[in-house]
Amino acid sequence: MPTQLQRPLARLLALALLVLLARAAEDEPPFCAVRNRSTGSYIDLSPLASNVSGTPPNWLVRGWQYGANFTLGVCTSPLGDGPAAYYSDTGRRVSIGRVATTPRYTGKKLTLTYEGGDLCPNRVDRKSSLLYFVCDRDIHTIAQVSLLGVLHNCSYLFEVRSVHACAAARAAGDRSVLGIFAAILLVFAAVELARRCCAAPLRRRFRPDFPADRPRWAPAPTGWAARTRAFFARAAEPRQAIKLASSPPGHPASDMEAQNTLLDSLDVRSSGA
Repeated sequence: MPTQLQRPLARLLALALLVLLARAAEDEPPFCAVRNRSTGSYIDLSPLASNVSGTPPNWLVRGWQYGANFTLGVCTSPLGDGPAAYYSDTGRRVSIGRVATTPRYTGKKLTLTYEGGDLCPNRVDRKSSLLYFVCDRDIHTIAQVSLLGVLHNCSYLFEVRSVHACAAARAAGDRSVLGIFAAILLVFAAVELARRCCAAPLRRRFRPDFPADRPRWAPAPTGWAARTRAFFARAAEPRQAIKLASSPPGHPASDMEAQNTLLDSLDVRSSGA
């Protein structure tokens, strides 16, 4: 009985392990989207990464007081294969950050950081950009990007206002681990109930010789097991000595030994046959 209970339990644990592994794979960061784990809300910025035609949009940002205009993409490069943001200086593109596709919450602020640009004026650090997203449901365009400030001509801060930066409900198809595990339990219970209900009728139909009162987990005795039990059972039975006429008087013990030897040899021969 314990063995029969352990097998379904082992199968159930294996299914649960598969569910947890699948869930871990689903928890990998999606492209240009983020989930607020404290509130459960989901923000998908991927519409800002491509146009209707599928090409990455170029967000042009004027830097009035910095003497240069900036071009950047959201989770993509405006050049297709190049920096995520750059500006032009005497006909040369200056990278201010490489492409990153994982927005993050910095406190309550939703940000996206581009790092690894060209060298800064100090010739030590590299230029980087920080995109700060603001939820705005009133603008009439997909997004508005503006430059907020520059630090040491090395770090650049942009504000991106968009309706896509607003928190939405949980992502489509998102399910909790407990919900999936409960569904597996229900399916397992239904299958086990159907098996218990159908096993006995099918056994009576296809195996009429199967004893109805015999537990299905009791294994059929093998030949060696039956012979071993029979041997010990016969050894435990008391045997009455037969006094042979040819036996010397006063030797019942020798008669018993001879009789037991003879009976044991007959048992071996009968079992071997």
